[in-house]
Amino acid sequence: MRPVDIVLILLSILIIVLAGFAPLFPSDGSQDRIHRECEMFYGPNGPDAVIHCMAEMTRHSAAVTVR
Repeated sequence: MRPVDIVLILLSILIIVLAGFAPLFPSDGSQDRIHRECEMFYGPNGPDAVIHCMAEMTRHSAAVTVR
């Protein structure tokens, strides 16, 4: 096997491991992410829709992290 093949295989394994274990680590700024997503999807419906979305997503996010 060539050294390039070994490096590519190791990088592939590293990417798979990182992608598999990434959800286990808490993400910084989850509130910012929730706000961006609510703004993107519900922004045209007005600020009340964004506020409702943020409340629901925050509640859901807290329920998921408690499990």
